[in-house]
Amino acid sequence: MSGRRVLVTGAAGYLGREVAASLRRFGAQTFGCDRAGGEGVETSDLEAPGAAQALLSRLDPDVVVHAAAIVPVRGDDYHDLAQAELNLRLVDRLIEARPKRVVFISSMTVYGEPGDGPVDEDGATPHSAYARGKLEGERRLQAAGVDWVAARLPGLFGGRRTGGLVYNLARCALEGREPTLPVEPLVWAAMHVEDAGAAVARLALAEGARGPINLGYDGALSVNRLLDALAAATGRRFATSIRHPDFEMRLDRARACGAACPISFEQRLAALVAALRAETVAGDTT
Repeated sequence: MSGRRVLVTGAAGYLGREVAASLRRFGAQTFGCDRAGGEGVETSDLEAPGAAQALLSRLDPDVVVHAAAIVPVRGDDYHDLAQAELNLRLVDRLIEARPKRVVFISSMTVYGEPGDGPVDEDGATPHSAYARGKLEGERRLQAAGVDWVAARLPGLFGGRRTGGLVYNLARCALEGREPTLPVEPLVWAAMHVEDAGAAVARLALAEGARGPINLGYDGALSVNRLLDALAAATGRRFATSIRHPDFEMRLDRARACGAACPISFEQRLAALVAALRAETVAGDTT
C-alpha cells in the first residue's frame, strides 16, 4: 500500500478529510484539493474547464478518490436536479483529465426502496435526482473506459458532525428530551465517517477492485434498529408506532478486496454515546 500517490478531491469535506487521513495512515503519498481550500489542501474548483487536467498533470496521481460533490442536507435536496447535474459535471471534468484510476464516492440511495433481504451491486433502482446522478456518474466512468471503482456508502455520522438522526437521537437520550422521529416509513442506514474513510482508502489501494462495491456494517439497519441500539447504549427508549423498513447491503465484494468494516454499528454507536456522555460530564464540571 505504501508509496501509492493518491489525490482526494473534496479533501476538506466531511468524508474527504477522513479518507485522506486514512490514506496517510496506510502509507500512501496523499494530496488533497477542495473548492474551499483548507490546511494542507489545495484550492481548486474542478468545475472550471481545464482545472482537473492541470491538477492531475502536475501531481500525476496513481489514484483519484473523487469525493467532491454537493451532498443533500434536507429531504428536498435529494430531488434537486441542478445539484445532481453539477455533480455530473465534476465527473465529466475528471474524465477529461484522463485519470489512471478513480474511486468514485457513490451512495446507497441508488437502490431506491429495496425489497426483503440484502441488496447486491447489480440491483440499482434510483428514485431521486441525487441517486440517479450517482448511478449515472458510475456509468459515465464505465463508458469512458476509466479504471474505476464506486464506493456505495450509507449515510454518515460521527466525527465533526453535530447533527443528523444518530447524533440528535443520542443527544436527546442523554439529555432527557423527546426527539423528533420520522413520521413516515424511512429507508435508512448509516456508517461512522471514520469507518467509511478507512474503507474508501482501502478500496483506493486495493489491487483488482473494480466496479460498484457496497461499503457498510454487517447486518440490517433501520430506524427501529437504531432506536433499539440506542436504548441498549443509554437506557432510554423512544417509542414509535411506525415500522421502518430494514436495509442491508451484501458486502462480499468489500470483503474480497479488504474493505470490510471490522466492527459493528452497535459498537460505533456505543462509542459515540460514551463520548457525548463524557462531554456532558466535562461541561457540568466547568
